[in-house]
Amino acid sequence: MKSGSYRGVAAALGLLALASCESSAADHGQSGASGGAHRPWHSDSGGGSGALSEGGAAGIGGEAGMGEPPVPAHSCPAVGVWTQADYDALVAQRCTEIKGELWINPRTFWHPRSLAGLSTITSVTGDLTLWGLHSLTSLDGLQNITQVGGSLTLRELDAVTSLDGLQNLAQLGGSLVVAQTIFTSLDGFSSLRRIGGLAVADNGALTSLSALSSISGPLSSLEISGNARLESLTGLEGMTEIASGGYLSVTRNPELTSLKGLDNLRASRISVRLWRNPQLRSLEHIGQFSELTQLELGSEDEATPDPGLTSLTGLSNLTSIDGAFIIRRQSTLTSLQGLDQLRSVGSLELEETRLESLSPIALSGTISSLLVRSNASLRSLVGLGGVTTIARSLDISGNNALTSLAGLEALTQIGSAAPGGMGLSVYNDPALSSLADLAKLESIRGGGLSLNTLPALTSLAGLEAVRHVDDGLEILATGLTTLGPLLAWPAHTAFGSVTVADNARDLSAEVSQFLANQPDACIDYGDGCP
Repeated sequence: MKSGSYRGVAAALGLLALASCESSAADHGQSGASGGAHRPWHSDSGGGSGALSEGGAAGIGGEAGMGEPPVPAHSCPAVGVWTQADYDALVAQRCTEIKGELWINPRTFWHPRSLAGLSTITSVTGDLTLWGLHSLTSLDGLQNITQVGGSLTLRELDAVTSLDGLQNLAQLGGSLVVAQTIFTSLDGFSSLRRIGGLAVADNGALTSLSALSSISGPLSSLEISGNARLESLTGLEGMTEIASGGYLSVTRNPELTSLKGLDNLRASRISVRLWRNPQLRSLEHIGQFSELTQLELGSEDEATPDPGLTSLTGLSNLTSIDGAFIIRRQSTLTSLQGLDQLRSVGSLELEETRLESLSPIALSGTISSLLVRSNASLRSLVGLGGVTTIARSLDISGNNALTSLAGLEALTQIGSAAPGGMGLSVYNDPALSSLADLAKLESIRGGGLSLNTLPALTSLAGLEAVRHVDDGLEILATGLTTLGPLLAWPAHTAFGSVTVADNARDLSAEVSQFLANQPDACIDYGDGCP
């Protein structure tokens, strides 16, 4: 079974990714192979789903003839159908309503080709899940279901070529999840008008979402991921809202060229992830967002950079991101044009991009952390000029064209008394020749100061105002010939171990002078500082 997950912050958001979840048949008192050992995507049940009994099939038994109209109304408890015996028992019940969840997930040696015996069922109050029915050839038998109170999940239906059989489904309280199927379109939901969420993932033959054009939201979440032949999102025009706290995820769609279809989407304080869509050049048609909780662009996979995006046009209304703003392994984006209104972020990570500058963003105030790593064309940090505090860590490394820290002129503090700080690390920036733009920096708390592999750095001018460094000082492989302003730091400024080596000049005499003035610092020979 293919899998993929929404790392880090994403996991906390409960994104509908192809994840091998652990809430499984074991939760139902079952054990077995294949899909039975896993649960589907997260879903918003709306009507709730009833728990299965330990045996997997609750309250099933008795006999009844088939084809005896009319079928009297008859409710059955939530049920899991794992074997032929489970299926036969459910059919014999001639249920018209399942109170709770109906889960059909075959075990080894049961390969049903038809669900025709379920034609008496008209409603399921919880989730309806069809998962791993590899020999099933049609959805006949579900044609009388008009209501599902929870989510509808269709997953790993390897031989079902159409959604015929669901044409009478008119009410769905939770999410619609279609994953790992061979459908070429989603025709078949002709009666369905509203859903609570949508996940369309890893459907290798799917070419269009146009059949969903009559369906509207608001949605708790929207995920379109891993659909190898999908070229556009046309058909999603009715999805007008994602609820606060939800997310939009469009990832791993190699032929997707446009976000057209999302034009009508409105949302505030949601998370947005756009990763590994190599043919997607811009964010036009993405909808209207002014506040997000997180924005991720590029690729999470070290081996698979995203070569597509060249413009952020489409985000012109975005003013704030409460959490992380991440651009990672985005190999074609050279500018942040389109983010003209962005004024605040929770944290900023720029890694392995082709950005030349941070203009036109103009951040201010406090951010949690700043990581600027391996951006070969980045020349300055202008755009961060209003940032006064970085609450956890500042990491600037591997930026070949960066000559100064221009853009950090207002920075006064890095870290805090709270645990988890990493301090200031500047590493392997070969053209960096000046720290003068750190002239207002007063304290580094919860971490240390590390300057490493900076051959063009010949002066520590800019560190004169520092009055507190919590956790050590490291100066390695720089062009420095003197510690300069560090020798004028007041006593009790530096704490922890001091390592100074392999610089342009032997600085051991100045290190001794520094330590004589800093009684809370020492050379650490492996035993730590006293």
